[in-house]
Formats: sequence, structure tokens, C-alpha cells
Amino acid sequence: MAKNMIHLIGFGSQGSAWAQCLAASGWHVQIYLSKKGVSFERASQMHLSPLLLQDLPAQITAGTHPHRIAILTPDSEISNIYKEWIAPVSSSVCLILAHGFALYSQELQLKHPHHQVALLAPKAIGPKLLQGFLNSFPHPHRLLAASSFPPDHRVFLLALARALGFNEDSLIEATFDQETIGDLISEQGLLCGGLFNWMDWTLEAMIEAGIPERLIQEECLSELELIVSLIRERGLAATFQSISQVAQAGTIAMSQRLEKSEFKKQFTAQMETVKNRKFADFFLQSSWRQPAQELVKRLTFWEEKIKSSKILKESL
Repeated sequence: MAKNMIHLIGFGSQGSAWAQCLAASGWHVQIYLSKKGVSFERASQMHLSPLLLQDLPAQITAGTHPHRIAILTPDSEISNIYKEWIAPVSSSVCLILAHGFALYSQELQLKHPHHQVALLAPKAIGPKLLQGFLNSFPHPHRLLAASSFPPDHRVFLLALARALGFNEDSLIEATFDQETIGDLISEQGLLCGGLFNWMDWTLEAMIEAGIPERLIQEECLSELELIVSLIRERGLAATFQSISQVAQAGTIAMSQRLEKSEFKKQFTAQMETVKNRKFADFFLQSSWRQPAQELVKRLTFWEEKIKSSKILKESL
């Protein structure tokens, strides 16, 4: 088996980006998909010659070299893919994951002593990873990734990271738990749990107050983009100091209300479910799916309310 050969399961956001980066870096990438559908057709059109997952066991049984398999599917599918297609094979295998949730949730349990698992988790969605690669190739981009490499696969995995455009200095060593818990806390506390819920409430309040649609667009979405840009350029404290005194006062007024409402206590309790893995049980029970769909409906409703804004149409 060639040194620069990798088996890659999945062709979604990360899988497609990895495949294109690695192919451009001269690697042989063998794609596997569960069925012949849209993703299978896309991979075929890109001349990546995909196979079905049922073909994987035969591919990784042959030869004596270690087989490296990147599983870039949704977290909920990783354990079942391993159990059905990889666990029965006793060959030396290194599973490569782009997120640690499958191990954090304890759903993924390795069944053979010759099976190991590695973490190479880009801190970017697939399209951003691919764009960073294309903008910098053949030089490294500036994106970061969390990593945890088994010693006997380290040389290969460093080469893999370089082929994806990562400089070794951009690889942050972290355990699977550290990567997953950090990711979940940032998602639930700020990036998603914070942003989408606060946006839902803020848009509702502005529409009820009769604010013109184009002003809602400017006050919410455009200003949010500006604040994030300032934080990246100047830092948190400097950005807070640079906003108006009215905005600073509003920040403190809201902070005081949140403290009185024991919001911080509830926030901390939710973060504790991440650390003690109770959130994994919540995720696997799927009771969150219906409320998620209801939130989608509300966000769609608010979006429709401000759709007349030319600026919003151009930004979507």
C-alpha cells in the first residue's frame, strides 16, 4: 500500500473538502459511501471513483500495512459504521476522526487490539478548510486543528495534516475529551446555543416594537458582523471599550438582570452536563429534534419579516 493512501468514509462538508485537498496534494483517496446517491454522483464527477461501504472490508483485509480510515460522517453514524464494516476485520487499522464526540459519548468502542483511533479536528467547516487550502497551496494556511495521534501512526498523520494544508505548529494537541468538551461548550454557550436563541428573542422584540425591517437587518445582522470583526482585530476588552457608553450601560443592565434571574446558574448547570457526559444521553434520545424544528420555523418567520430589505437579500 502506498504511503499516501487513505480510505475516506463520507462525502459531506468535511469529507468533500478532505478529498479535494488530499487529491490536490497527490494522495490516493478512496471514497466510500453507504449508497449510490447525490454524494456518490458528485464524487464520481470529480473522478474520485467512489465505492460502496460494503466494499470496505475487502479493501482493508488485503495487505499487511496499517490501513488508515478517516470517518467523516455525522457523529451519530460513526459507531454503527465501525461495528458493521471495520470491527470484524482484524487487520491493523487507524481510525481518523474529525471530531471526538463518538469517543466522548462512549458509543465508539474499539473491538480489536490492532485498531487505534486518532483525532484530526479542523477548527473550520469543510468549505472554509478547502478555501484556505486553495488560497495558500502549496504553502500552509493559517487554520488550526485539534490533534491526538497514536505514536506508531504519528509520521503518517503529520503527513496527512500537511496534505490538508496544516503547518505542524497549527496542530494543537488535545485529548478526545478536551476537543469535544471545548467544542460543545463553545457551541452551547455562545456560537449556537447563545446566538440562535438570543437572535430569536431579539428579532421578536424588535418586530413587536415596530422597528422598520431594514433597520432590523442593520441593527442585528450587520452590527453582529461588525462586533465579531472588531473582537478579532482588537480583542474583547478593547472592543467593549470602543462601543458607545450607551451600549456599555446596556451590557451591564442586561448582565444584572441575568444575574438576578439565575441565568448564570442555569448556564453553568448546562455546561456541567457537557463535562459529565449527560449531554450525550440527551443527544442520543433525540427529544431535541422537535424543538429544533420549531426553532427553525420561528427563525424562518423572522427572516421572512425582514426579507424586503435589499441588504439582507444580498447578504444571504
